[in-house]
Amino acid sequence: MIRRNQTFNFEFILLGIFNHTSIHIFLFSLVLCIFLVAFMGNTIMVLLIYFETQLHTPMYFLLSQLSLMDLMLICTTIPNMAVNYLSDRKYISLAGCGTQIFFYVSLLGAECFLLAVMAYDRYVAICHPLRYTILMNQKLCIILTVTSWILGSLDGIIVLAAALSFSYCSSQEIDHFFCDVAALLPLSCTDTSAFEKLLFICCVVMLILPVSVIVGSYTRVLQAVIRMSSGESRRKAFTTCSSHLSVVGLYYGAAMYMYMRPASNHTPEQDKMVSAFYTILTPMLNPLIYSLRNKEVSMGFQKLLRKAKLISLHTPMYFFLRNLSFLDVCYISVTVPNTCINSILNSSTISKAGCVTQVFLVVFFVYEELLFLTIMARDRYVAICQPLHYTVIMSPQICIQLTLASILSGLVYAGVHTGNTFRLPFCQSNVIHQLFCDFPSLLKLSCSDTFSNEMLLVASGMGIGGGCFIFIIRSYIHIFSTVFKFPSGADRTKAFSTCIPHILMVSIFLSSASYVYLRPSAITATVQDMVLSVFYSIVPPLFNPIIYMNLSIMAWENQSFNSGFILLGIFNHSPTHILLFYLVLGIFSVAFIGNSTMVLLIYLDNQLHTPMYFLLSQLSLMDLMLISTTVPKMAFNYLSGRKFISLASCGFQIFFYVSLLGAECFLLAAMAYDRYVAICQPLRYSVLMSQKICGLMALASWILGSLDGIIEAAVTLSFSYCGAREIPHFFCDVPALLTLSCTNTLLFERMIFICCVIMLLFPVSVIIASYARVILAVIHMGSGEGRKKAFATCSSHLMVVGLYYGAAMFIYMRPTSNRSPTQDKMVSAFYTILTPMLNPLIYSLRNKEVARAFMKVTRHLENMANYTMVTEFLLMGFADRWELRLLHSMLFLLMYLATLIGNFTIITATTLDQNLHTPMYFFLRNLSFLDMCYISVTVPNACLNSLSDNKAISVAGCASQIFLVIYCACVELLFLTIMAHDRYVAICQPLHYPVIMNHQFCVRMTLISLVSGLVYAGVHTGNTFRLSFCRSNVIHQFFCDVPSLLRLSCSDIFGNELLSFITIMGVGGSCIIFIVTSYIRIFSTVLKFPTREQGKAFSTCVPHIIVVTVFLTSGSYVYLKPLVTSESIRDMILSVFYAIVPPFLNPIIYSLRNKQIKE
Repeated sequence: MIRRNQTFNFEFILLGIFNHTSIHIFLFSLVLCIFLVAFMGNTIMVLLIYFETQLHTPMYFLLSQLSLMDLMLICTTIPNMAVNYLSDRKYISLAGCGTQIFFYVSLLGAECFLLAVMAYDRYVAICHPLRYTILMNQKLCIILTVTSWILGSLDGIIVLAAALSFSYCSSQEIDHFFCDVAALLPLSCTDTSAFEKLLFICCVVMLILPVSVIVGSYTRVLQAVIRMSSGESRRKAFTTCSSHLSVVGLYYGAAMYMYMRPASNHTPEQDKMVSAFYTILTPMLNPLIYSLRNKEVSMGFQKLLRKAKLISLHTPMYFFLRNLSFLDVCYISVTVPNTCINSILNSSTISKAGCVTQVFLVVFFVYEELLFLTIMARDRYVAICQPLHYTVIMSPQICIQLTLASILSGLVYAGVHTGNTFRLPFCQSNVIHQLFCDFPSLLKLSCSDTFSNEMLLVASGMGIGGGCFIFIIRSYIHIFSTVFKFPSGADRTKAFSTCIPHILMVSIFLSSASYVYLRPSAITATVQDMVLSVFYSIVPPLFNPIIYMNLSIMAWENQSFNSGFILLGIFNHSPTHILLFYLVLGIFSVAFIGNSTMVLLIYLDNQLHTPMYFLLSQLSLMDLMLISTTVPKMAFNYLSGRKFISLASCGFQIFFYVSLLGAECFLLAAMAYDRYVAICQPLRYSVLMSQKICGLMALASWILGSLDGIIEAAVTLSFSYCGAREIPHFFCDVPALLTLSCTNTLLFERMIFICCVIMLLFPVSVIIASYARVILAVIHMGSGEGRKKAFATCSSHLMVVGLYYGAAMFIYMRPTSNRSPTQDKMVSAFYTILTPMLNPLIYSLRNKEVARAFMKVTRHLENMANYTMVTEFLLMGFADRWELRLLHSMLFLLMYLATLIGNFTIITATTLDQNLHTPMYFFLRNLSFLDMCYISVTVPNACLNSLSDNKAISVAGCASQIFLVIYCACVELLFLTIMAHDRYVAICQPLHYPVIMNHQFCVRMTLISLVSGLVYAGVHTGNTFRLSFCRSNVIHQFFCDVPSLLRLSCSDIFGNELLSFITIMGVGGSCIIFIVTSYIRIFSTVLKFPTREQGKAFSTCVPHIIVVTVFLTSGSYVYLKPLVTSESIRDMILSVFYAIVPPFLNPIIYSLRNKQIKE
């Protein structure tokens, strides 16, 4: 046991292949170039064969598998070698070494067998051409390919298991650039001769056997070719075979030399050179050999390029939008994942090489974003101001040239600034006060003169940024001057709709980036910098798809022949089905509450902060998202009788559904491994299942699931749907959707099957292997109590695995001919609704720790006052004198009664009068009901406290009041925003009003507002009451609000203030911008009306503007002003204006100034 512990804690040093001499730096750069060529070449080969239907033959299917193996092979060794060389960190853990050995040996073995299969394919094609389609049918090709992968993986597992069973107690230095078995064995202090013989036998099997097949196949091929009478046929046969023979010669020659010569003849330099040859050069040469010597591949590539030009470059706007979207994906991936991983793992370090990379990429993508936004402004200018010359000025060649010029200049710009920054010494501190590495933060850490850096930054920033800004402004001045000359209002609206999103994006991006990068580095505003960095590094990639989505989806849906589908659902309106529907809703509620409780329970209870429960919390979170993806939409469709779903919504549902299923597959495998380590290796549990490893396993599950979701959603939505629109399911599922496509989906169905094999069978193999070891360990336990405890911890997981995988395999891996819509719906309902409900029940009922933690948290909530060090709060109100308190109480009561009567009158009038059943009065009715609730949260309690001289309020009561005040305020703001949109549509687009503001849209927006308010209020209330309140219990306010409580806290409230600032600016700012934009467009339209119509339009808008202004100005002042400023009386007065005045004025404003309400 001690020896094995030492073995697993061991680290090796990879000496590498290059040093830092000039010639070796050149060779390292050459290797990187070869790697890039190999990576791009093999990726292109895989994509080309996938997209080009003429290459869907056995020969090219096998070639795509070879390219995929080469792609994985170079990624196994080169990236780690490059990182070690650049960072001067040559250490590799035993686990990392083992992973490298497994993939390296597995891929080599798989390629051996695949090359033999390719030789057999050429033999059948030339010697038995008439029987080719039978002997090399699709099923056989897949079986041979899967067999190659499996045999290679078995070889990798055997070699890895044997290599890691040795003790390594001598030197740590591996004289190689990656972990190779031959280089690792000399470091072992045990006898490895038996393993070397085993290795030799494996090499004989993995090399000689395939070589025999290849030699036998090509002997028969040669005999057949010699007998051919036509010289053209012989030439064609040799052409198809020579490519394969070239690859075989390169691959087997180097591999046999490496592994089958005597150990005494090995020298490290020879080994490294030969390994470099067949791990770097061969993967690079494979795609070159097959493309240069193969007309079909060359023609397919040219055809694909022509097709791509045909599709994409006929619309320059969407060409640039697609490039911008790809750029945004890369841009946000540079900063956010690393920030999230650091936060989850509580690690704030980044290597210098990582920091250099991040600085370079951030600068590059900032520069590219700016240039693309400038080019898109130019595109809009030409499209609107010079439409007849658009196809000439914005031709495909110019679009490509502008894109390439942007990329190349971005590389130069980023390279100059990164090099100029990292030539400085950094000796003051190593703490960067930022979410990611950027050079304004780095310049503050330098102990040398940074004047030249700042001057270069200002000069380049003002030159390029200023030039782009001037160009954009000039373009839009020309655009607006042209647009105002349009005779048609519809044309003006269309032109503005394509320009305004672009202007918003440019303004946000340039203002935030300019402030951070161009101000003097001596000014320190850390928090401000972090917030602003979010606005130029995260907000643009986030909002670009939202802003441009409308245009993109319209174009996309037009190309798909079908703008949406009809979900037939699972229930009809018979009594039995109504009962089943409500049963499903009950199950959904139980699943939602159960999984939410499990996530919160594990988060709140420190005793459950273990790897097992961390993974369980991730499973509950996935289940929570999974049921929320399908059931709410199904329930909405059933209750509203509206079964339509748009193509975009269908795509989102497919993505989340497939992603979460895939993520759960891998997470269940990780949980099985966790149980294996806990039972079989308990002494090493804390090492093998450390916080970092748990975080990485959970993150890997999410990423792999998301990749699967992206692939399936993208490919599914790339098909044309021009047949029936009815999906026989209650949500958008890929198998159900494919039956509606009018294009051939056979290849994609096979790809789904392969994905299911990987996403299901691979995790299942890990689970079976883990539990096989667990059962063996449990059987050998001496204690019956120990066996019982071990089975108790595993049985819950095994039940979940059985439920989940059984249903998933049944639905996705059975033949299409055996499927029926009814079966699919039943099984889908089982594993999308029942399984998420059963998971928390299984883990809670069969787990004492969860039950104990639940009781503990319940007691904690009951005694929350003890944890906050305050048992109750005192609401001071407006005055101490009895007369003034009575006056205030009477005034508040009168306002309260007037508010209730007025709002109740509006609710009654708008409900009973059929003429008032319009969207405007629907929202007004909801607003009135909300106002009645809003004012009832604060005023009755304030009056009772004043009249009874009892100022106390419990902690639970205070928490409830804060939650309800924030909830009502948030929903009020959202309702006012929706009502502004309603007025805009009614006045500016009256003919489209019934379509845009239809009943379903109104209901949906109301539900979204209510749910958003719950989330917003829950976050702020929970974040406030996690603090300790030990200074005082006196609240200088007539009700509990967040700013007053934060002043009483003795904890660090920086996070609360930052969250409050960001959310209020984000939600409130967005609503303000939307409302202002709506009313600008309303007023510009109203001013064109006749005088009488203007008065009518203004009468419906002015009341809404008054309410919004009063509500937002008072609320913003109270919540956004610094907490250090204490103005109790002013705060209380302003609180009246956002908590009491709006509910009081709404019925007065909307009834006195509204003829329909009066009537």
